[in-house]
Amino acid sequence: DKGFINYFGLQRFGNCGNTHTVGKAILQQDYASAVRTILTPSTGQKPDVKAAVEQYNATEDPAEALKLMKYKNCIEGLVLSSLARDSRNFKQAIKTLHYKQQTLYTHAFQSYIWNRVVSRRVQQFGSAVLPGDLVMTSEGAVRELGEGEVAGVEEVVMPVPVYDIVLPRNDCKQFYCEGWAEVGGSFEDFCGPGGKEFNTSGAYRNIIFKPLSFET
Repeated sequence: DKGFINYFGLQRFGNCGNTHTVGKAILQQDYASAVRTILTPSTGQKPDVKAAVEQYNATEDPAEALKLMKYKNCIEGLVLSSLARDSRNFKQAIKTLHYKQQTLYTHAFQSYIWNRVVSRRVQQFGSAVLPGDLVMTSEGAVRELGEGEVAGVEEVVMPVPVYDIVLPRNDCKQFYCEGWAEVGGSFEDFCGPGGKEFNTSGAYRNIIFKPLSFET
């Protein structure tokens, strides 16, 4: 009856588990790194896709790599097709992807940071509710808990990082800064041109989820 930590699930991070790495590079406007990560061979790729990206990594010739692909309308195929037209325009290669796919990458990095921060909070404070924690009002706004206010841990929300969020005014605020620093990022990544162009919209997410019933 204590509920469970409301982590973003594996589907947010893709079959290869690297969408957050691509998202971080996009936010930092390091489009070459974003493309390199997308075109990294992995066990989750179809054989022809894996062969094509291996060829690209060996030769940096996108046109030759494309010849190995049967179906070119996948993510790797679209990126290689764009590079075949302009081999150094890495930003355009990312922009060639469907807009939802572009934002999926940046949202994955937001989710990755949120998961890390919440893990740190639960590890350090367990189910305790702290002064300065954030909760949602009945009108859908966020407010801060004052000293001595009582709330259940299932009511506490933590912000998904973006440039216009309200951070909790307690130790959890520092967890965000440390979480970004640990992966080579910073809050400014979400505030800059990359964050605004690729729609890093924010939200507040309950840290604990208590299901009303289970089906077996």
